[in-house]
Amino acid sequence: MTWTKTQTGIVSAIVAASVLVPLAIQQHAQAKLGEQDNVLRKQAQQLASVQDENRRLSNLAANSSLSQDQLNDLEKLQAEVSALRQQTHDVPKLQEENRRLRQAVLKPKTAIQLHKEAVAKATNGKNWAFAFWAFAEKNHDQFPTSFDQAAAFLPAQIRTEAEAATDQFEIVYQGSRSSPEHPQDVILLREREAWNAGDNSDPPGRWAKIYIFADGHAETHLEPNNNFDDYERAHIIPPVTSNR
Repeated sequence: MTWTKTQTGIVSAIVAASVLVPLAIQQHAQAKLGEQDNVLRKQAQQLASVQDENRRLSNLAANSSLSQDQLNDLEKLQAEVSALRQQTHDVPKLQEENRRLRQAVLKPKTAIQLHKEAVAKATNGKNWAFAFWAFAEKNHDQFPTSFDQAAAFLPAQIRTEAEAATDQFEIVYQGSRSSPEHPQDVILLREREAWNAGDNSDPPGRWAKIYIFADGHAETHLEPNNNFDDYERAHIIPPVTSNR
């Protein structure tokens, strides 16, 4: 019985540690993120204030005679602006660190969540493809060059949702609907930004991007290093215009 109690105590300690350690890491990341946000905000406010005062004194210098004290103030402000501009060179690094920290504190999406989001995006993309086809039927077999041109061909019950998804996709193929010999191999729309499929992909640790093809079907393509160039080159053709 004593050994059993000892084992139970050890297991409880391990479980508690496994919960507390990630929580401590998350709290530390959140604190660091808040500090860096404050640094960026203060730098931006300070730079804006100094630049405003610099412009005011520069205008005075251009339109009137300044006293020696005002000239000295102007020189000091110009030096401060120069120093602040040098500091802003570090802003991109801080922003990248903020992005990394935000990813660290955000709870990873589950496989079910990722799947639902992918299905919703693919459905919106396919709805747009059908609208493109309907547009081409009324416009000399030519696909539209913008989502606005095809919006009127979306069914009313899905129009709002589909229009909201236009920031997720961009038009790749423009030209005649009948020109591609194998439309099932030609990308019509592609997702603008790839997303990390994480350990839920097969194989795990890959990036994903949704493509809508000229025949209306959707595919989710995976790449290990977020580089889709080779795949896209193999499925993108230049626009071919009609002779009409």
